[in-house]
Amino acid sequence: MGKFQTTFYNVLLATFAGTGSFLFGYDSGVMTDVIASPNFLAYFDTDDTSPIIGAINSTFSGGAVFGSLMGGLTMDRFGRKKTIQIGALIAVVGATLQCAAANLGMILAGRIIAGWAVGLMSMSVPVYQAECAHPKMRGLIVGLTQQMIGVGFIVSTWIGYGCHHAPDTSSVQWRFPLAFQIAPALILLIGFIWLPESPRWSAIFNGTGFNVLS
Repeated sequence: MGKFQTTFYNVLLATFAGTGSFLFGYDSGVMTDVIASPNFLAYFDTDDTSPIIGAINSTFSGGAVFGSLMGGLTMDRFGRKKTIQIGALIAVVGATLQCAAANLGMILAGRIIAGWAVGLMSMSVPVYQAECAHPKMRGLIVGLTQQMIGVGFIVSTWIGYGCHHAPDTSSVQWRFPLAFQIAPALILLIGFIWLPESPRWSAIFNGTGFNVLS
């Protein structure tokens, strides 16, 4: 593989892994439009000044704390690739709970689970990118993480804007933006089946999850 092909492959690999960062940005921004949806407020018989609205936003970050704390152990034991896939699977569960919510308890549980998933991926995605990148372009590659978070915020805002044009009697106003979280999570979960493990993890842990250098 030539130099250009190697560079192009590394960028594509990092960009695909950055879908996890995109999900981070999307999940962080999506609730801004959801909790302002007239149908959402009417469906759950609440208003935008209710303390429960603050809880819906804050529980996401609370779940991310637990995900990030377990990220290091999970990456060392199962590898960077599988940790990203685990995070993606958990994200599918959290997003499904949110978009199918019949009560605020399901929304809160879904946000906590989605936060847990994002916490895992916020640890594993940049590590995977860095370990797959050539040293001369590592800064560019890892920088894609932050760029993809920004793209996730932008996409969540536009999807929320579009769904607000649905009738106030339609739950599409908030269910579709929440359901859209499933798309990048499934792309990661399935797509990583064909992507390589981080070469550094493979070399140090020899595919066993235990440091062969210790």
